[in-house]
Amino acid sequence: MLANDLVAMALNQSIAWHKRTGIDHYGDPDYAPAANIKCRVSYRNRLVRNKDGEEVTSSAQITTLAPVEIGDKLILDGRVFLAIDVSKPQTFSGQEHRRVVFV
Repeated sequence: MLANDLVAMALNQSIAWHKRTGIDHYGDPDYAPAANIKCRVSYRNRLVRNKDGEEVTSSAQITTLAPVEIGDKLILDGRVFLAIDVSKPQTFSGQEHRRVVFV
């Protein structure tokens, strides 16, 4: 059994993922239509660095196999989260194992 298969078995929740596509003419983020992805959400506070290098508090950690990036919008149970940091653990062969998104 592959490592990704084991991760996929643990992803027992679903979340709406809006990939950030750019900035509109008002300077606000522009997002693609929602795609439902499998995930696992763990609510825990953690200090992470945002894209500007500042320490911020993450209130949840979302594990998924989808290619979520910093700045993407995630919606779970009516709560809107923005991805402030993304970790990409790798296998011993150097392939991406999963994505851990801090929101």
